[in-house]
Amino acid sequence: LKPDPIDRFEPPDGSRVREVFDYLGSEVFEKLAAHEQEFLLKTAILPDISPELAAPLAQAGHSEEILSTLIRRNFFIERGLEPGAACRYHPLFRSFLLDRFAGRYPDPEARRLRKKAGDLLVLAGRRDDAAGLYAEAGEWGRLAELIHEIAPHRILQGRLGTVLAWIELLPAQ
Repeated sequence: LKPDPIDRFEPPDGSRVREVFDYLGSEVFEKLAAHEQEFLLKTAILPDISPELAAPLAQAGHSEEILSTLIRRNFFIERGLEPGAACRYHPLFRSFLLDRFAGRYPDPEARRLRKKAGDLLVLAGRRDDAAGLYAEAGEWGRLAELIHEIAPHRILQGRLGTVLAWIELLPAQ
């Protein structure tokens, strides 16, 4: 699946994204407490963040407090206007966090976290969002089950292209 342009920042050619990432790292991220860094890195793999999804993923029982603190500090987090709305990281900041996530967590741990995030999204009724995480985690069996479960409904909604994109993610065997 192609990343949603809202979810991932795609810099124009010749941009200075590495300089921005270096700034975010040295002036912002590195000055946070270790538990805040961990929270940000683990929740960056989610398309949006709510305390209900963040707590089990980041293993932070105080995720609502961390999220509220980061929002109060204007920490590159956007919150929807309606009560209880989920939050999203600014696309450039999320790209920075995903870059750090890849460097911090070795492949088996990164795959485990993505699988867990996918499972949490399924439990929250957000199967479309879970599909991409299952593919990134190499959870082909779970992705195939998910496609089998929701494809008929998505096709009836006129979303055959989405279903085909999910199928294309599966390995040939």
